Amino acid sequence: MNKTLATLTTAGSELKSAASTLGSSLSVVQTRQDCSKQLINVLQNGAANLTQAYSNQEAANS
Repeated sequence: MNKTLATLTTAGSELKSAASTLGSSLSVVQTRQDCSKQLINVLQNGAANLTQAYSNQEAANS
């Protein structure tokens, strides 16, 4: 019975450790996802601004 209890205690500790590692990994992934979303937004806005500036220049040259 003591051996079973020790095994369960060890398993519980390993689960807690795995859950902690998973939580840390999730935090890193979420931070990277937020950064990627912001970068995509900046690049899309920049592309839109360049397209608008090109259109304006073409109109001015016509």
